[in-house]
Amino acid sequence: MRGGDSFFLCLKADRWGTTPNVKNRTLVAWFVADRRVCPEEQSVPDKRRHDALTTMSISIIAFVVADLSHEALGHGVAARVQGAKLIVLSYTYLTSDLQTRFISSSGPLVNLIEGLVALTISRRIRLKATASLFVFLLMIYNLLDAAAYLIYSGVLNSGDLGVVIAGLPHIALIRTGMVAVGLSLYAAFTLIGARELRHFSPAPSSLTTAAYLGPIALNCAAAILNPLGLKYLLISALPTTAGANSGLLAMPVLAERQSGPRPEQLRVSRSYPWIVAAAVVASVFIFLVGPGLRLVG
Repeated sequence: MRGGDSFFLCLKADRWGTTPNVKNRTLVAWFVADRRVCPEEQSVPDKRRHDALTTMSISIIAFVVADLSHEALGHGVAARVQGAKLIVLSYTYLTSDLQTRFISSSGPLVNLIEGLVALTISRRIRLKATASLFVFLLMIYNLLDAAAYLIYSGVLNSGDLGVVIAGLPHIALIRTGMVAVGLSLYAAFTLIGARELRHFSPAPSSLTTAAYLGPIALNCAAAILNPLGLKYLLISALPTTAGANSGLLAMPVLAERQSGPRPEQLRVSRSYPWIVAAAVVASVFIFLVGPGLRLVG
């Protein structure tokens, strides 16, 4: 059957209405078998889809909150408490004139606490779709980052937790344990995220893809003005961000495999307040934090 024939049958089926006669059933059956739709049906936008711009905006805000919680609220506050006289905040690191186990461990610890708080809010408080997505992503960025630090430091013996374990006896055994615990936590947090993702329908993969790519794009933009340049981005910031958040890409598949009734379905629609807020947050992150912001000293 040609495309024109499908269009003719579509008009005929609509003109004849729903009168149950054989000719009508036959023509409609041919039309359905051809798997074509009427032009009128094609022109109607799918209003159930998540808004891509709003989703990307929320992911940027959630990532910046998680990132600055790690660097400023974690490392920065700990360094100030221990008497640091020089503290400089940048987009994926914080430098100070002090380096102690307490300061280094504070970043991942804050991520873990903030992620668990966000998980509690997500499960106990009913929010609008946009606010629910923000809390969901805040939970995911924090929890996956905390678990990834165990894996990263255990494998490479560097990073925040590499400082924590430096000089300890039986270092090989400790690093092996860190990797094992990190992988277990990462898998558990990914499954938790998949379960929470079931609140969003349809096409949750569009949400997780935007949430994965948003922080990567933001870090690339912030690196342009950073004194360490693109080299640091390529060898450190970009691999750690892309690796830590990779669990997002597996969540839609895992969500489909989970049994049980689906919770209330949420759809993220266009929200200009979130878009404007993301533009402001991204500008501050790129132009103020990116080059390095002196907090103390």
